Amino acid sequence: IDQFTANAGVVNVNSRVNVITVPHPTNSNHNGGWIGFKPGDDGYNLYIATGDGGSGNDPPNNAQNTNSLLGKMLRVNVGATGLATSNSYTIPSGNMTVNINGPIQANPSNIVRPEIFAYGLRNPFRNSFDRGSPTGVGLGNLIIGDVGQNAREEIDFIASSRVNGTSGPQAGINFGWRLREGNIQTPPPGAGGPLPLDYVGPAFDYVQTNGASPFYGRSVTGGYVYRGPALADATGTNGDLNGTYLFTDYISSQIGSLRTDPLTGEIIPGSIINRTSEILSSVPPGQTLSGVATFAEDGFGNLYMMDLSSGDVFRVVPEPLLLVPAVLAFALIRRKKAA
Repeated sequence: IDQFTANAGVVNVNSRVNVITVPHPTNSNHNGGWIGFKPGDDGYNLYIATGDGGSGNDPPNNAQNTNSLLGKMLRVNVGATGLATSNSYTIPSGNMTVNINGPIQANPSNIVRPEIFAYGLRNPFRNSFDRGSPTGVGLGNLIIGDVGQNAREEIDFIASSRVNGTSGPQAGINFGWRLREGNIQTPPPGAGGPLPLDYVGPAFDYVQTNGASPFYGRSVTGGYVYRGPALADATGTNGDLNGTYLFTDYISSQIGSLRTDPLTGEIIPGSIINRTSEILSSVPPGQTLSGVATFAEDGFGNLYMMDLSSGDVFRVVPEPLLLVPAVLAFALIRRKKAA
């Protein structure tokens, strides 16, 4: 993770300072790689998602090893003006300080690296913070899209108010991998084992079986909680989509949404909706949306979806739930602003 300075949007390429380097010596997959600053925070705490180091079943047990920075959500403070020298970040309060599980698996460690905020992740590929409603509901909640192995895909939730303590379950946030895949024990020939004392189950997990209801797939792409302009919900479930989390699956091309309690992360009953046909029916002729690799949002809260195979970028707009090419979206934004 590197830092650069910029002036008026122009990056100074000679200003590079290394924030942190995480060794990834064995395999080339499960890189994670997402970074983000938490809204509503002091603005200087940088969250860093790392994969477990690759291969199947996490052979070195990196995700459960708190002496490893792999398979984690890290959190470091880079300061108001950034880092003057490499690796000079500080550790914010509320990170993990103790591993209450003890040596439960191969290559265990009671040592806790101070950069760790949460652990037990496999490949947290796309994650996001809730920017919050106008009244602050949901502000700073972290939603993690963690790619599963052979059975489950999962979406994890960390409440904005959550900090780690020194004893009991509050000592850490352990999403369970490699002991758990989603809400189940990792299936054979995996390395499932006893439920960790600090285990936190996913807000939502879904199976990889083709055609399973209401959602299925093999590689979750985490999205955002929608906080943009009023967006009608064609299902009639809600007046609009504000407060709704949208996500996709890269392999199955499924598109879904759900709503959670902003304090607990628990799924609101009946809120899990498959929106695949609803959204794909609006894809303009000659363009595709078959492999969503990432989402993004702009300063107004508008939501964008990016198709990796075609390079097409779409913005989600009303009427009641449609996609428009991003070039057109930006043109509309510019025209409105100019007017």
